[in-house]
Amino acid sequence: MRSLLLVLSLAVVASVGTPVGAEVYFWTGDINSGFGASVPGSPVNTNWATFDSVFFGADQSVPGVADLAVSNGTDGQGSPVVGPAISIASNWTVDSLRLSDTGAVNHTAGKLTIANAPGGDIGLWVGEFGPGVSSYTLNGGVIDILDNSTVGDFQIGRGGAGTFNFNSGAINMVNNGRTIIGLDGVATWNQSSGLFDAHKVDIGLFQSPTATVNLSGNATWTLSDGLLLSDGAANFPNAIRSDLNLTGSGVTLQANGLIVREKGRLNFVADAGGVSPIVQTGGLFEIAGAGGAYPGLSVNLSAYAPTNTQLTLINGFSVPFGRFAGLVEGAAVPNSSGRVITYRGGVDGFDVKLIPADQYVPPNPDPAKPEAAIARWSMNPNPNAPGPFAEGNPKVLDSRVGVNEGTVSVRNDTPAPNDNLFFFSADNGHTVVTSTDVPPSSMFANGNTGGASSYNAGASVPTISSEGALFFAQDIHGNEFSFTDSFSVEAFFKTTDGTNVQQILLQGEAFARFGLTMNEDQGALRFFVNDGSTIETIDIGGSTGEGAASYADGEWHYLLASYDKDAGANGTGLLSFAIADEDGVTSLVTRDLPATFGDLPVGNDGNMLIGAENFGLDAGGNGPRRFRGLIDEVQISAGLVLAGNRLGFLDLPATLPGDANGDGSVDLLDLDILGANFGTAAGATLAQGDFNDDSAVNLLDLDILGANFGSSSPSNAVAVPEPTALVVAMAAVFAGMRRRR
Repeated sequence: MRSLLLVLSLAVVASVGTPVGAEVYFWTGDINSGFGASVPGSPVNTNWATFDSVFFGADQSVPGVADLAVSNGTDGQGSPVVGPAISIASNWTVDSLRLSDTGAVNHTAGKLTIANAPGGDIGLWVGEFGPGVSSYTLNGGVIDILDNSTVGDFQIGRGGAGTFNFNSGAINMVNNGRTIIGLDGVATWNQSSGLFDAHKVDIGLFQSPTATVNLSGNATWTLSDGLLLSDGAANFPNAIRSDLNLTGSGVTLQANGLIVREKGRLNFVADAGGVSPIVQTGGLFEIAGAGGAYPGLSVNLSAYAPTNTQLTLINGFSVPFGRFAGLVEGAAVPNSSGRVITYRGGVDGFDVKLIPADQYVPPNPDPAKPEAAIARWSMNPNPNAPGPFAEGNPKVLDSRVGVNEGTVSVRNDTPAPNDNLFFFSADNGHTVVTSTDVPPSSMFANGNTGGASSYNAGASVPTISSEGALFFAQDIHGNEFSFTDSFSVEAFFKTTDGTNVQQILLQGEAFARFGLTMNEDQGALRFFVNDGSTIETIDIGGSTGEGAASYADGEWHYLLASYDKDAGANGTGLLSFAIADEDGVTSLVTRDLPATFGDLPVGNDGNMLIGAENFGLDAGGNGPRRFRGLIDEVQISAGLVLAGNRLGFLDLPATLPGDANGDGSVDLLDLDILGANFGTAAGATLAQGDFNDDSAVNLLDLDILGANFGSSSPSNAVAVPEPTALVVAMAAVFAGMRRRR
């Protein structure tokens, strides 16, 4: 036995780089099963054999804070070299504990501390190598793991098979080390109680043949980082499957992100109380296979009697991304008592739920997406989204999820149902900077809020030395915002810089289709559109823009900018620009585009940027036209946004009699609307030309429009065009109507 231990000692020392002063201890179990001293009050324990004791016959002592403890089980030929399982019933500290080839621990009390001593020894490994199965049973007591590395400080099934049985107690990844359940060996985790307070957890990483996690009873996992299932396993044919099994309704599993790859499977088994959902606390949610396949889902509701209730499987994830194999939105789920799956459940529209088939409403149009809103970015932080930039690492998540949005070219195996923003820096070392300063609740309408944070675009100007920008990646999501028809932009902003021209938003890195800037004139805002030959603008504030106000005043402001195609006096488009201050002051301007303005062109514009004009920097390290302040709650919609769907509150002047489209003027546009709806006998609205609120559009409404034709609201500073011959003729018709009455 001593010669074998000597060989193993040399191998372990060579492989882990044991620091000077540290020892490698091998478990022999010659006297008893206790981890500590076999003689009370003495450091001597002949259950452990060290390199020195094997080679020089030195006294055998207890492994300490800097030492590596190893239980090797058998010699690989079936001959045992150690005694019974290690028993831990009091406090012990070692640098590393590794179990291989039937090595085992029975932990009933006390705390095992895996120290963070210098050197290459890392963590608690159960199943470092085989062929026998190693095991660790926690029946009380605590495990504290102090290491913090990306290697995997806590591993089950590293190179050999490993099983962890967790019946009671607690495990704490104190310094946010990594947990891997199934690296290259078979791994099994059985937990019926106790707390696992961890950081990042991988289940079935790389070529582990099978990795199985069974959570039941009142087992609790609280993860401060993401949970990855079968991540990377697609590249290894011997990696069969990774399973996460949640049994009963008493399990708690909270994770800051969830990624389930194609060889992963989530399995929910109900009890009389239902199922235990996976609860999101932040981070990325992705159900998609890297190789084109999709992960699996199974449910067993045989112990759950109600058939008319909805059950949540995944709760609170920021954005639904991907799906399970064979289960598209609305598909029937086997063994679910007639339920279908929805990836857009819950109040926020982002829960994965099982819904009775007769209660399911297909999201067409998506009920979570008001009118034609394509994207809304709340700027809430998402710091733990995994994956490099080339993999499509989302930094700001979109909460307006549409059906079949996006055309993915970077990762064409992954669907793009949402329009996430990305933050790019040349060295890929920087990320979005956020602020907890958000617009006050009084500025919002229709139940909207400012969320947890805003985008601190100003922070990137003095502190980030490489170029960087928050942007919508068109090569990933497609030409979502290359509008050729009417559209609207909403946003909140705050700044005190009233001199430098700043870019709030720019659609089109290669060709600027539309955009919003500040300080073209001191404190003024500008909204522009580009037909390919001319750029037409509308300004509000400053000394020359309408409103004569500075919006670089350190207050939050809400803006709504719209392009109404085919509207305006010339039929070539109407620009509208409204803004509401934090103190409640509201301004509105509109502008008819000239007769020479053409349609917005069809084509690829490149990326859209928020808070920057481009990715570049000048010699001083600052980007041209970078916004020096805060930006929050950006929403972009196809078409015009009605009052009932606006993000912010706009206390606009009372509608003029005869103003059907609410642009502050009574003109030919309103006459067109009235004419299109003339004769409507019931259910008509103001927007259809019902100016006297009798639910009909008739001569009475035409009379009101005629009496106010040419009028405009005081805040509408756009000049009203002179009446055309058609208007004069209509006036004569109005006069004739009055005489006949």
